[in-house]
Amino acid sequence: MDPSARAQGLITYANLPTYLKARTPFPPPEDYKPPKESFAVRCFENVLQKVVFKDKIYDTVFINSQIEPHENSMLRADIGIHYMTERGEVKILCFVEAKRTKPTQSFSTKGVEQEALDYCREFFHSDRSNKIEFVYAGTLVGTHLRLWIVHRAEAEEDTFLEPLWGSPLLGSNNDYADLGDREGGPLIEKTLHEMVRVAPEKWIAAGISPPLGGGAYQLPRANRPDPAGLMLPSVVSDLTAPPPPANYERIKKFVSISSSYGWVTVKNAGGSGPSTEWKVEGHYLVNHMKRLYADKGTENVPGGSR
Repeated sequence: MDPSARAQGLITYANLPTYLKARTPFPPPEDYKPPKESFAVRCFENVLQKVVFKDKIYDTVFINSQIEPHENSMLRADIGIHYMTERGEVKILCFVEAKRTKPTQSFSTKGVEQEALDYCREFFHSDRSNKIEFVYAGTLVGTHLRLWIVHRAEAEEDTFLEPLWGSPLLGSNNDYADLGDREGGPLIEKTLHEMVRVAPEKWIAAGISPPLGGGAYQLPRANRPDPAGLMLPSVVSDLTAPPPPANYERIKKFVSISSSYGWVTVKNAGGSGPSTEWKVEGHYLVNHMKRLYADKGTENVPGGSR
């Protein structure tokens, strides 16, 4: 038996004993004693290092523990995923907070989501030198994970978690994916890969093709309808409008994320922002703030019915 081979989902045979210790039955029996939180953290760290980011292309993605939102913060996230930008700087990609499963699992779920949001709020609003527009978050309950995106807002109370899959509701246990599940594992892996490619600042390896067999990654939709033409909901199109300026960069593909969009340009630069930044002008979808545009050749154009 190859210890590095996958036994189930994202769990290798070597990681299986830790996974089984971190995994919990639900609902728990009356005499159930929850495992230590450290088993869940250790299991997920193994998954990140030995499975999700094991290929050479991810040599510039780093997994660390006890990560603060900024240098002077008293808060510490259980796990931080960092990456190297094209400028050679190491930046935070994702804060991950973990909780062991308790008899009242919904309480654990809402609690861990609030803690993850607290890290992101402090990241945006307590460090004036930070100009990053968004960051990712992960919430881990036992061996069940959910991934989120958090955008900068003017007010701290307007900063919130937006799910990368499932319903928009917080505390939704049914939307958590199991690391060792046949369907949940691939969903988690593909989403983490896309997060690096659509990073807050351009990842240094963004222009390198993913490993063979990895396919083209795309974040799952979060309860959004399939595109119905080049049109955003409630936006009036002026078909007589001129094309975008020559210095605007073309979007190669979109990633729909709840009320905000992620994208990859033809130069393999990733980005993200609220849907309100985009307007339909003629036969183009244009973002004047970021000098971007999409056309009929753009993959996965977000939209609604005409």
